Amino acid sequence: MLVAVLVGVAVGVSASFSPLPKLFAAASRAAVLPPQQHACAPLACLPLPRSPPPHSLPPRLPPPKMTSFGAEPPPTLDGAAKFVAIRVPGVLIAGSLAHAANRLAPSTGFSPFLWASLLGIGAGNALRVASPGSRQALQQGVRFAKTRLLRAGIILYGAKLTVQKLALTGVAGILADLYTVSSTLVLGWLLGVHVLKLKPQLTALISSGAAICGCSAVAATQTVVEGEAHEVAAAIGTVVVCGTIAMFLYPLLWRYVPALAANAKLMGIFTGSTMHEVAGVVAVGNACSVDVAA
Repeated sequence: MLVAVLVGVAVGVSASFSPLPKLFAAASRAAVLPPQQHACAPLACLPLPRSPPPHSLPPRLPPPKMTSFGAEPPPTLDGAAKFVAIRVPGVLIAGSLAHAANRLAPSTGFSPFLWASLLGIGAGNALRVASPGSRQALQQGVRFAKTRLLRAGIILYGAKLTVQKLALTGVAGILADLYTVSSTLVLGWLLGVHVLKLKPQLTALISSGAAICGCSAVAATQTVVEGEAHEVAAAIGTVVVCGTIAMFLYPLLWRYVPALAANAKLMGIFTGSTMHEVAGVVAVGNACSVDVAA
């Protein structure tokens, strides 16, 4: 009996807070009253709730912009931080490969740029297979390294050239270099574009590599002519093959050509003017004699 009372009290308390009895009462009154006296009739005159005006809604953030190099950093970054955040990963990868190339060059006899090219090709293909999205994340930094940083390096490298070093070269050496560079560029352009029907970009890359300083000149020229990756690879391959042949051929010329064998300075000028890479010039000079290397 006590349990039944407690249950009844609980039901009554809950019913007092529940809207069901009120709804049942309203329904019973509506059933008794005529239609014009319905208790719910005034509800039809109440205005419907309206949605808030558009200007009162919270603003929506635009989606992140997608570029060919991946999603841009969050809009909270300012200009300088955004510039750095996009380019740091690629610059770090390029710097690491450049450091490895400089460490490998002295022990192998090949130029650092050749090692850097080989390491870059291997790293690019490895990233393409392992993580396709990482290439897009690194491309901004790599492009920054091969354009602005490369140009800054060329400027700093040229700053090392002094008037005293030019004086030691002599007028004959300077004239020989000017003639060699200009004639190689002109002859390479005529043969490549008009005879072999090569693309102008590829012709410019090969000619600059042969006329100036090998693979480094190819990389510097690529930023100007905007050659494609396979054209750069073809130009580097041409420079490497011709430079390797010259490394074995020039010591034979020093030994069997009397005009060169009798004049070490002339052989040095000839080697420095016609070899593709600085490393090749050093190798040929050491293979000939100390006077030629000097």
